[in-house]
Amino acid sequence: MTERKTIASGKLRFWSLYFRHRGAAAGKTSRTEILRAFGNPPVIEREWIGNPRDYYSRQIDLEMKLSEGVFLSGCLGVENAMTTGPADPQADHFERPFFQLSGSDAQLLDKTWQDLASKLSAIGYEDETLVSMPREIIIHLREQSQLERVATLRRQITEALVHKLSTQKPGQPVSVGYTDPDDWDKVLSAIPFPDSVEEIWLDGCVLEPPPSALARFTRLKKVSSTQK
Repeated sequence: MTERKTIASGKLRFWSLYFRHRGAAAGKTSRTEILRAFGNPPVIEREWIGNPRDYYSRQIDLEMKLSEGVFLSGCLGVENAMTTGPADPQADHFERPFFQLSGSDAQLLDKTWQDLASKLSAIGYEDETLVSMPREIIIHLREQSQLERVATLRRQITEALVHKLSTQKPGQPVSVGYTDPDDWDKVLSAIPFPDSVEEIWLDGCVLEPPPSALARFTRLKKVSSTQK
């Protein structure tokens, strides 16, 4: 904790990272397996919540120093049990871990993110950071003049969002937040059934000038976005 405060005397940056297990047995991914990817650090077992009629659950969190100047905190998953004793390993849920990296050097955070994604990929996890809230990552890398990396990530964000939104169901509100693709028209053009869309939520996203693909949505009643 003292080291984290020392770094904060500079400009402390926070990156949110999201992962999802790609396999059918994701709900049975063991705590042992995912912790091995981190070098078997100690975990924080939160309090059990629930009742004996249904079940109890507790969140399993992690806080650790990954390297000099880079810290990680977040949630590995959830354990379920019928009592507040040892959890049933068949009821563990580690399919959607999420983490926050913190440090002052965006390039070091970027390398740490790539290393972490590679380790988790080896045990079946997909990195969903690019379809979650990666805008701060882009901002911080741009601040450190990592323009080639920024351009690459923005192209990857576009492709990831196109893939995600192409499965949108008719009438379902579109919600994409705190991101920065390099081609909003391509992203919005990937949404099927445009005549059924009435709301598009783009919180934390800058749309200037407004993309021409918005014209596809003839029943659109509300667009929420961030102005520069």
